[in-house]
Amino acid sequence: MLKDIKGTVKIEDLSEEQIRELQRRLGIQQTGIMGPMTRKAWEDWKRSKGMGEPGLIGPGSIGLLLEEIDWTDMTSKVSKYFTVGEVTKRQAARIPTSKVIQDNIVRLAKELDKVREEWGKPIIVTSWYRPLAINRAVGGVDNSQHIEGLAVDIVPIDPVELIEFERWLDEHWYGPLGWGAQSGRGFTHLGLTKGWRAGGKKGPRWRY
Repeated sequence: MLKDIKGTVKIEDLSEEQIRELQRRLGIQQTGIMGPMTRKAWEDWKRSKGMGEPGLIGPGSIGLLLEEIDWTDMTSKVSKYFTVGEVTKRQAARIPTSKVIQDNIVRLAKELDKVREEWGKPIIVTSWYRPLAINRAVGGVDNSQHIEGLAVDIVPIDPVELIEFERWLDEHWYGPLGWGAQSGRGFTHLGLTKGWRAGGKKGPRWRY
């Protein structure tokens, strides 16, 4: 494992298992071979962090790498309360590869953490990120915020509280909100332009 590396070493000296882990965390094909694609991906990653010596890897760079979200690991946290699995419905086809979309997901997750903290109980995600093809397959519109990772459909863990939860969200969520519970759809849709208790004019509301 990469975390077992105690000193600075050349990337050529990594084991096959360590190379696979590095490739997985860099979001590239996991071959276990230190080829040109892996070298380039590692060089680009280190440059993005303001680090030199692209041919070396050590505790400092590994520590930063391990702090990042592993979008291929469904148990990896995107925020305090939410995971990659909840973002993607645990489907590989829904894993986001765009840095912009990944950042959008994290922004929304941080707002959902605030909701979770105040509600005081677990919140279940029924739908979050949907690539365009999947969004179309489920009947979503092409301008859906789900495509950008900026929308989520959620329910309280206790179904009895569904309507109460939606009304509470409606009061304090300042981005777009769809009254799915009160429309018989069984969820509340939240979009991120503004977030939790943001103030000012609220985003649009609609029934399904």
